[in-house]
Amino acid sequence: KYIDVWVIGSQIHLHGDLSLRIQLAHVLSKGDDCYIRILNLVNEHVDLEMQEKKLFQLVEDCRLEYERVITHVIACEGMPDYMLPVTPSPAAPHHYGTIPPSIPGDTSSEMYGVDVKLAERINKVVRTNSVLGTRYVFLALPINRNFGDVNASFIVKLVANFPPTLLAAAGSYTNIIPQDL
Repeated sequence: KYIDVWVIGSQIHLHGDLSLRIQLAHVLSKGDDCYIRILNLVNEHVDLEMQEKKLFQLVEDCRLEYERVITHVIACEGMPDYMLPVTPSPAAPHHYGTIPPSIPGDTSSEMYGVDVKLAERINKVVRTNSVLGTRYVFLALPINRNFGDVNASFIVKLVANFPPTLLAAAGSYTNIIPQDL
């Protein structure tokens, strides 16, 4: 089984770690060997080496816990201008490419929406590879324009059949993207 994880943003933080752990555990606990490809779409200010080390360690921890086979491939791609500020309404539907409001009471979050160009690129990848049966998980993290610490909620955009309840347990938002995009 393949899980493709797209990490969009400048950092991996606690919420992202927990969500990815839950997703990995869901597959590995079924006894399936798992091939994980982590694809970073980040801005030019990211410490890629540090981020990759964190992701590798997280995946390795899950591998050891379930004693299953996991391989990882990291592909990095620059994204300096694809994130745009947005102010989503809590009452409005979460449109594709929009990061929803932060968790109530969380005033530290900096919320951004995903530019249409980025959404189109992701859609193209999904359309191109959906026939392969690949499971796509999108972790869209907020980008901090001041390049400081980000303690913010994020949205998990899901293509496949991970139960939304599992992802919600990580404190994340879910959005099912139709397979026929």
